[in-house]
Amino acid sequence: MNGKPQKLDISPKILNNRTMIPLRSIFEACGIVVKWDDKKKTVSDVKGRNKLVLKADSKIALVNNKEKTLYASPIIINNRMYIPLRFVSESFGFKVKWSGDTNTVEINTN
Repeated sequence: MNGKPQKLDISPKILNNRTMIPLRSIFEACGIVVKWDDKKKTVSDVKGRNKLVLKADSKIALVNNKEKTLYASPIIINNRMYIPLRFVSESFGFKVKWSGDTNTVEINTN
């Protein structure tokens, strides 16, 4: 992220050709406020004027109160929500670059 390696407490996963990341660890590193609603299985993420709401097992996200379709649904594995990295990062205006040679993702938040 921004040229610096990030340590995650759990590893990202590639599911159906999509890179899925553990939500909280990446977002908190970006300064994004994360709120989890266990009853609804939704997560709300806020950074500045940008707000994103994701629901487990749903391909519909709310980006600044507008519905957007995800390529892959967020999924809960071992009590952790994994989210599609590119969609979520780009929703906050971040630049994302995938390197298939090294299976790494670069995120630029500037």
